[in-house]
Amino acid sequence: MKILFICTGNVFRSMIAEKCLKDYLRREGINGVEVDSAGTAPIVQNLLTEVVDRLDFYQIESNSHQYKKVTEKLLKENDFVIPMSTDHQEYLLDEFAYKAELFNKLAHDKDEGILDFHEYNTAVDSFENPKYKEFIESYANDMVDYIYKSIPKLFGNLRKISKPSN
Repeated sequence: MKILFICTGNVFRSMIAEKCLKDYLRREGINGVEVDSAGTAPIVQNLLTEVVDRLDFYQIESNSHQYKKVTEKLLKENDFVIPMSTDHQEYLLDEFAYKAELFNKLAHDKDEGILDFHEYNTAVDSFENPKYKEFIESYANDMVDYIYKSIPKLFGNLRKISKPSN
């Protein structure tokens, strides 16, 4: 089984999902599953310290993460492509005619995306702005916790369904 998570910059939601699922598979002793992540935007960004710190809390390494852009080849190579939000879902459909179920749909049967920082709080204009430091740390912690706790259910549900057709 090959699984690919998709978000915008490949440094927040999809990267967290990739790292958390790899950690879950390792802890459960599950082999034969490949996990990766990619972004829809070609903007290379650094991982946020707050995200790295929260992954460290769960003893999940994130420093080796390398950004990659989603491509048609990546989509074809994976059994499951999982967009983190509705804009990623729409991007896959518009750019590649690829229909994919949302992370929240697969994990919790909810038709809603996981919001990025600026989508959740439209006032956030910069991660460097000290005015938003507390919000960024809190939201990063909440997202890592949410994705980490969702992974067992998401993976269990993926094992129950066959490879989607596109």
